[in-house]
Amino acid sequence: MYFPVERNAQTPDSAFGAALRPGSGRMSPEARKRLWKFVDGLPSKQAEPAPRDKHTPLSEIRNRFLAQFNGDAPTPPSEHPTVAPRKLQLQDQCETPPAKMAKLTQDQSPGGVTTPSTIAVTTPKPAPSPALPAAVDAQLQRLSAALTGRLSSQRRRHRDSTPTVPAPLPDSEPAPESQPNTVGWDDTTPAQQPEPEPELEPAPIKRFMLSSNVDNREEIIAMIVQLGGEVCEGAELDPEASHLLCAAPGRSEKMLGSIAAGRWVLHPVYIAKSRAAGQFLPEEEYEWGNPLATCLPPLSGAERTLSRAAYRWRSARGAGTPGPFHGVVALLHVPPPRRRLLARLVTAGDGQAPEDEPPYTNENITVCFADIKRYPLSDRDSAWLISKRIPVCAPVLLSSYLTDDPPPKPEDHCLPDFRP
Repeated sequence: MYFPVERNAQTPDSAFGAALRPGSGRMSPEARKRLWKFVDGLPSKQAEPAPRDKHTPLSEIRNRFLAQFNGDAPTPPSEHPTVAPRKLQLQDQCETPPAKMAKLTQDQSPGGVTTPSTIAVTTPKPAPSPALPAAVDAQLQRLSAALTGRLSSQRRRHRDSTPTVPAPLPDSEPAPESQPNTVGWDDTTPAQQPEPEPELEPAPIKRFMLSSNVDNREEIIAMIVQLGGEVCEGAELDPEASHLLCAAPGRSEKMLGSIAAGRWVLHPVYIAKSRAAGQFLPEEEYEWGNPLATCLPPLSGAERTLSRAAYRWRSARGAGTPGPFHGVVALLHVPPPRRRLLARLVTAGDGQAPEDEPPYTNENITVCFADIKRYPLSDRDSAWLISKRIPVCAPVLLSSYLTDDPPPKPEDHCLPDFRP
């Protein structure tokens, strides 16, 4: 069956076509949403990037600079005609033409290869005239250095990007080159190697003991640590200590032991002055008994005697002199707590204090320091000491070994019952 088809039949209006046809009414809310969603999905036109400003190359700046000070010479052609020329404002305007500029050779081009872009920049040789001012000459040198550095960097980048081909190895070793024009002979002696410089030993660390008469102990300890020193916190004599701080000399264990060992005995102001200077200062101006220590308070009596002994034994021990108890083998017949104290003192002064207990039989003893009242000797030990002719003295004589010059003789200070 054949059905006739109408030619040029009109297409029914859709929701979108109805909205576009004049007089057809408004779109439905659903159609409007679909239309806007389609429109929003269309790509937007991207903004064209702003053109970059063209900068004047250094070669153009140099040409203009040369033309400014050479009025008769024509301005070299510019590779950038669109850029308007600008005059350089310098300190002095001089009509003296500059010296001839060095032209760019094959080695100065990028990679050492001559290219069409390589430009030989020269200026006409001007008539003789006075030299350029210092300011102008300095500007020319800076421009030339900038151009040379730029070309060198380009050549270096070109060389790095070019692969290097290793040279072929020869089949045999080449013969040594002859030297027909040399006079004399070849020096076959080996070259002397420079002797290595001796390494400097680090400075020894200063270790400080503080006497009981030092005020502001916590502040002084903090300053010592900040300056790089160490502090001996114990109440007894420390054999590793190098300095003793005391407000005034006294007959304490630390004081007598420091004198016997030749340690520095200083006033506490030494730490404050060193802190102000940022480092440990020389000790001489703050040492008790030192003639250079004029800033310290004056002393008298036993304090002055101890201060002089401290300076004398510190100087002597520093020069290599043995200690005050050198060659002494002391028998300490005192209560055990005091025996340990006196033993440290004798040992600090290069002496010996063996730990012998009664009855005594050590024939190496040279002197006996006995506290007869608190720790009496037995009849057997007394007879043995007399038979061996060992001087028996009071322990207080030990301080005389430090302060007397020359040191005392034990035979002259024996107890009454043991005098020869």
